[in-house]
Amino acid sequence: MLRLFLLLQVVFGHMGAVALPSAHQLATDVAQHWPSITFRLIWRFGPQAAFLFVFLSGFMVAGPLLTSTREGKAPSARAYFSKRLHRIVPISVCAVLLTALLDIVSRFSPGACVFYYNGYAYDMVAAFNWTNFIGNLLFLQPVLVDSFGSNGPLWTLGYIVQYYILGWILSKIYVSSRLLALIMLVLCLGLMANARAEWAVLFLSWLSGGVARHTHVSKRLFVPFLLLGCLLFVVSNIMDALASAASSIAIGFLLTMALRHLPAVRRLDMGGGLRRLSNESYAIYAVHHPVLMSIYAVVFLGAAGPNLRFFLYVAVSLVLTMVATITLNGLVGLMTIKKSGLIGSRMGHPK
Repeated sequence: MLRLFLLLQVVFGHMGAVALPSAHQLATDVAQHWPSITFRLIWRFGPQAAFLFVFLSGFMVAGPLLTSTREGKAPSARAYFSKRLHRIVPISVCAVLLTALLDIVSRFSPGACVFYYNGYAYDMVAAFNWTNFIGNLLFLQPVLVDSFGSNGPLWTLGYIVQYYILGWILSKIYVSSRLLALIMLVLCLGLMANARAEWAVLFLSWLSGGVARHTHVSKRLFVPFLLLGCLLFVVSNIMDALASAASSIAIGFLLTMALRHLPAVRRLDMGGGLRRLSNESYAIYAVHHPVLMSIYAVVFLGAAGPNLRFFLYVAVSLVLTMVATITLNGLVGLMTIKKSGLIGSRMGHPK
């Protein structure tokens, strides 16, 4: 449930950012633009949602890794990476390829190239280069390269795969020497902070997610933890990016502890619902942004505006994002080979 909420914040937030004027511009005529203003106010927490995705990745991956490490038997590289990367890697690779195709085709539409240059967020034409293309295929973004083309959200998947690798290396060292593992963790965090402070902060968030997996609180704290987590989530929206990233540690802890006691969440987890949603959330997250850009550039450029036509853009975007997700999963199926040697259409959960 939390993952679904975060995914909607990211996707709808990007829709508003792509196709709507700023909230300040909309506020010049509140009576006419109140539906669009309401939309932007509700779906404005995309950055905070992305930071929490990193925490939840740690909850799902670092948690079991901590369990095995404490038992003195860190998983082998083959067992660990085949389990953790066999879906996220094909998804990311296919997302980069789809981004290249959509960006090339969409920029031929009248006026679209200018929009990709400077119409929204950053220069997506400049980001469309071989360095970023290859770097994103190798998960080097956003530390050594930028996200490729119009797919800015791929920065999150770059961090997550990097944290998979760092987490496993530290676990192997920990089994041999706890002191050496602590020293290496401190050195890693120092080097990461020197290169990019956000990189180090979100690695701490990822590790904190793993610790949260093994932490339990009383059911009596459900309501205060949930309220505090939601309040801090809202407040973090007005913080600068680094402070907001750091706050994901506290927010993630509060919300995961609270939602563990929500009966509906427990039933979904027992039935595998949350796991299936986790699978699809990666694909949707990886492909939605170039789809939103392409739809706007080809169909709605200069005509979406606030209110009615914007909500038509939202409806069309939702449908085509799901089509792109299905296409992406199809490509992932073709790229993923089961142990039996047959091509598999679906594989297990990436985290």
